[in-house]
Amino acid sequence: MPRTLFAILTLQLFMIPARCAGNFQTADATLFEKQVRPVLQGKCASCHGPEKQKSGLRVDSRAALMAGGESGPAIIPGNPDASLLLHVVEKGEPYSMPPKEKLRKEEILAIKAWIKAGAGWPGDPTGVTSKAPVPSAQSGASLWSFKPPIAPAPPKVADSGWCRSPIDRFILAGLEARGMRPAPRVARHLLVRRATIDLTGLPPTQDEVADFVNDESPDSFSRLVDRLLASPAYGERWGRHWLDLARYADSNGMDENMAHANAFRYRDWVIRAFNQDKPYDRFLTEQLAGDLLPAADPDERSRNITATGFLVIGPKMLAEDDPRKMEMDIVDEQLDTMGRAFLGMTFGCARCHDHKYDPVSTADYYALAGIFKSTKTMENFRVVAMWHERPVPENGASSLREKALTDIKVRRAELDSLIDAGFKSVKADATLNHAAAIAAGHWIESEKVSGALSPAMPAAETSGAIVLEAEKFNRGNLIRDFTSYGKDIGVVYNGGKLPNFAEYDFTTTSEGIYQIDTRHAAAEARPVKMLIDGEPVGETVAAHVTGSWTPETQKWNFAAFVSLKRAKHKLRIERNGPVPHLDKFAVVPRKDMRTTPMDLVSLAKTRNLPIGLTRAWVAWLQENKNRVPDEREIPGIIASATGPFKAAKDRDQFVRTVDKEQIEVIKSSLAKSEKELPAEPMAMSASEGSIGDLKVHLRGNYLTLGKDSPRDFPKAIETADRPKIGAGASGRLELARWITQKGHPLTSRVLVNRVWHWHFGGGLVRTPDNFGALGSRPANQPLLDWLATEFEKDGWSIKKLHQRIMNTSTYQMSCAYDGDSFRQDPDNQLFWRMNRKRMEAEVIRDGVIFVAGDLDRTTGGSLMTVGNHKYVTSTASEKFDQYHVDRRTVYLPITRSSLYEFLQAFDFADPGSSNGERVTTTVAPQALALLNSRLVNEKTLSWAAKLLSDSAATDQKRIRSVFLAAYSRPPEKPETEEAARFIAALKTRFSGDPSKASLKAWQEFCRAILASSEFIHVD
Repeated sequence: MPRTLFAILTLQLFMIPARCAGNFQTADATLFEKQVRPVLQGKCASCHGPEKQKSGLRVDSRAALMAGGESGPAIIPGNPDASLLLHVVEKGEPYSMPPKEKLRKEEILAIKAWIKAGAGWPGDPTGVTSKAPVPSAQSGASLWSFKPPIAPAPPKVADSGWCRSPIDRFILAGLEARGMRPAPRVARHLLVRRATIDLTGLPPTQDEVADFVNDESPDSFSRLVDRLLASPAYGERWGRHWLDLARYADSNGMDENMAHANAFRYRDWVIRAFNQDKPYDRFLTEQLAGDLLPAADPDERSRNITATGFLVIGPKMLAEDDPRKMEMDIVDEQLDTMGRAFLGMTFGCARCHDHKYDPVSTADYYALAGIFKSTKTMENFRVVAMWHERPVPENGASSLREKALTDIKVRRAELDSLIDAGFKSVKADATLNHAAAIAAGHWIESEKVSGALSPAMPAAETSGAIVLEAEKFNRGNLIRDFTSYGKDIGVVYNGGKLPNFAEYDFTTTSEGIYQIDTRHAAAEARPVKMLIDGEPVGETVAAHVTGSWTPETQKWNFAAFVSLKRAKHKLRIERNGPVPHLDKFAVVPRKDMRTTPMDLVSLAKTRNLPIGLTRAWVAWLQENKNRVPDEREIPGIIASATGPFKAAKDRDQFVRTVDKEQIEVIKSSLAKSEKELPAEPMAMSASEGSIGDLKVHLRGNYLTLGKDSPRDFPKAIETADRPKIGAGASGRLELARWITQKGHPLTSRVLVNRVWHWHFGGGLVRTPDNFGALGSRPANQPLLDWLATEFEKDGWSIKKLHQRIMNTSTYQMSCAYDGDSFRQDPDNQLFWRMNRKRMEAEVIRDGVIFVAGDLDRTTGGSLMTVGNHKYVTSTASEKFDQYHVDRRTVYLPITRSSLYEFLQAFDFADPGSSNGERVTTTVAPQALALLNSRLVNEKTLSWAAKLLSDSAATDQKRIRSVFLAAYSRPPEKPETEEAARFIAALKTRFSGDPSKASLKAWQEFCRAILASSEFIHVD
């Protein structure tokens, strides 16, 4: 196989020509914003920032780091090995920083990569002042992004013939001012591939390429764009972009990684909204306050409620034991996500102090926070907390559920009637036939049971019980916890490597029957397997839900009866997953037990008596007579209000065996119907909560309160209208109206910049999530403002924005390299050419399945196999088969803390935070994923089989088909020849298995094609 692998890699060198001379685009800004700035600001600036400058060093600007302190420059851009900053954080030389806690490995690697890339710093100040200016509402007036956009007239240009639209005039004017020229138009086969992948996330078919390449009509490209925008695949592609911003995930992550089993409805709502071209102002409003909007019908009402899932799907510390802190942490996450996604602002920085760089005060922060604090997004804040969900009736599913519920109601009434009739019959018969009373009396005398029958009394509290403390196991891997729940209160729970287990040694002093009981607390069912001396004890034990994980809900539960000899024994509990919070086990000899329920069952069965009636007589006789009753007194006892029928809660236990069988049939049928009952559709959602303003939390601490901060919007952002928030409203709807008013300085600018960024691989503002003082200034603000104002004029239509951008000479440029242009603008901020883009993880995966001819185009729905609010294991993405399906990647479950490894390899966005830009890396696991992953193994085999299914096709025809499918172009003659030689060599290599030699050879050829740079890049 090594020779085969070498041949594959060698083939790539021959086959893949350098169609663009390098990708000079940089992810420097994103790396800095996401990974470097948080470290410098959070772990260094307290000693080396605006307030303090230990050793004369500041770390809050590039210039300050380059100037350094007493020990010299902290960074040498481009040379991490010579940079003092890296030495002190990585090697601790000549001293270790930070002094208290060493940086994590990934943080150090990020700093190293940033310095190596040139230490770029968006919005880099040119000098260092002794004291940083304090931002204010007044200083916001000088910030370009806080002023409403004003539509400029498109500029005049010398080469007007190049311009297809006003966008081209803005771009060309910037180039001509510097003596630069735009790149030539891209080849038509590359243009159709670019447009199709941009808008749908899938490569074009061979027929689609041929149709476009051969269509020379002037409107051929605009018609192509219109067709792609009308495809359902458009919403799947562009909805995924928004899901990055919305930090979408199908599990919570954090401390309690519980399944968001209903999150998919929000995802499907987003996809549907893009396909329907929902106006962007309405799109934002529904996500903030859809539940407060009027609806024409129940379906629209359900959709509006579902949209508010945006506020709920973020990660949360569900086991935080301080409920007020949990609540404010959730509010902070919602507020910061809304600010980044909708406005390109980092409001979260003002939670503890006034924003260091932007004119956002703590008063502004808590004015906004009051809006989210007045919104219900959590059902409770206990350990473990539950998020808020609401019913969302759906057409079809709701009517089926209603019909099933009606049927269940009818059969339940039938069951109740049968049980009631049977109960009355047994009571009447018991008055005449005294068998149950007599049998119970004989049983009492023969067993000589003393003490009252008390099912609530645990066997562990009787004399002779052996009680094993759960935390005192002899062997095992469970975690012993003696501190979380109070002094001397110990429990055990999840261990490390599965299975979780614990073993206990105990000794019995006599042979006989023993009862096994368990005591535990659990907020969800986590049944464990119990073995004694290697023999299983029942199916499972400790399966009961007690109400919470805390000791106050611990309960004793019966596990089983076992026969034990006088000897030393080993009790083992184990589970291939998380276990309940276990407290004690009890081993109780039968002679010491207060009740012996198994004997009662035997008694009832042997006498053909209702078990409930027999138990009732035993209980009554023990309390009153403790002997065989006189037959003459039995009718009076039965008729008495205090007789054995007084507490007949389980009335079906009081019926005869013949009736019992009929009852069990109906019960079984009901249980099956209830199990198959269509679940009531639920959606993670928001609603109005407890309305009120917040006081400023000094240093972010809710225990230290400052002045009142009435619910309002940031004062420094200049808007024409500031809706008033009523005393009885949370303010979400007013916030949405403030954000989406025409002329808002940020909303439309941020969105058009995002769309530009996703088309060109770089925005007009290179920091798409930061339009504040530390963000980049726009390279072409007139164009940005023109796009923003036209976007609003077009009714906030994102599809029209695509048409404006794509039907331009700017979009249709090639990515051809030009030395003079590169020297003037190496980062292509003036857009003198198209950037070459590495496809995103999901586009690569979908493309692999698509070219193999296997893509399942089913839309919507959930692939989660874990129930709502149930735990998702840390290996979920590795083990679950739902990742090995042919659905589009947007429908695969996104598990926080355990992403599907293929997505991880290709830089999938962190689902724990809002991301408007993905980092693009080039690392070894990517090559391995394209050569050896299960996905590629299966799809290349499938592709090869399809190629060979046409027995009349020649190898040259098959090679051409592969190139057209993967690259949207036919192979050049040298490529065809090299491919043919490669395939022939592989057939010889695999000749030991003649029946599969051809299939394996073509599979390896397809693998080489997919592993190429050309396949995973868009030119």
